[in-house]
Amino acid sequence: MISTGSNKLYKEFERQLDENRTGLSPEKELDILKSIYGVKTTLPISNKTVEIIMANTKEQKELLSAFKIQF
Repeated sequence: MISTGSNKLYKEFERQLDENRTGLSPEKELDILKSIYGVKTTLPISNKTVEIIMANTKEQKELLSAFKIQF
């Protein structure tokens, strides 16, 4: 059973996928999102913290690009 909050989140995700014209179902997109990882590290000289998103497959890169997420 999907709770009301989860259902609203799913519907918003579905709306954004449609708006960004990815052409894939929300279920397929969620499977792709589950396999994207980020690495957070602190640069030794500047002591600045940076986060790098690891997009390895074409599908991952297309999904991130659709939402204007840099990787």
